[in-house]
Amino acid sequence: DLAVATARPTWLREKTASWHAKHFSPILFPIYHTGEYYPDDADFKTKAGVCRSLNAPLIVEDRPSNALACANEGISVVLISHTYNQEVKHEGIILVSSRTEVPQKVRQLLQ
Repeated sequence: DLAVATARPTWLREKTASWHAKHFSPILFPIYHTGEYYPDDADFKTKAGVCRSLNAPLIVEDRPSNALACANEGISVVLISHTYNQEVKHEGIILVSSRTEVPQKVRQLLQ
């Protein structure tokens, strides 16, 4: 099963669901809001924490700190390459050059 973990706060739940439905319908996934960059969010949690609670085997990410936190928890990471994350190194992180490579890498990791 797939799920979405977003750093958006819970007060953006409706906007996030609307965007998700527009871009991914008819395939919709549960959305978990971490609010991790909004400390006043009552539901504050980290993406690594969400992945751990869901027993997620992997995450697709672009933020270096989230990628390392997840990898350090034993969660495989497919890291989408950007100028700000080129230096991230960890045996649990696989760097891909674009979003188009993600499905293939995810399939490889889940086999």
